[in-house]
Amino acid sequence: MPIYTIRKVGGKEVTIPTEMLEVLGVNEGDYITFRGSKTSKEVTVTPLVTPSTKTAELKVLLQNVPGTNANVDAVLGKLGINILFGMGGLVENNVYSSAKLLDISTCPCSVKDVRKELEKIPEVIDVYIKEL
Repeated sequence: MPIYTIRKVGGKEVTIPTEMLEVLGVNEGDYITFRGSKTSKEVTVTPLVTPSTKTAELKVLLQNVPGTNANVDAVLGKLGINILFGMGGLVENNVYSSAKLLDISTCPCSVKDVRKELEKIPEVIDVYIKEL
């Protein structure tokens, strides 16, 4: 049976009720995503990772060439990195932006080394990676 609750918006924010956090199984310090649709006026909340997971944020600008994003994912996989969440899209003519949340717990190298490996892909324009 679904659980419902009502909250008033304060300024530009709303607090997630404790009972909803319990439904999601999340605790203080966990990361969650919000996915909203202006058309349906709905928001989906999804738990991602706990603070004990070693995570990094990755943003990559790529030439919009078929298979390039797959090449990025392949490099991450070879380095033992799990993609927890990803999204992307065309930002301008022939330039694709990809943003990912990574689990780097089993990666034997630093985020600086990960950046260097991704920069070896010819279609990569820019790489930003930061451990969270």
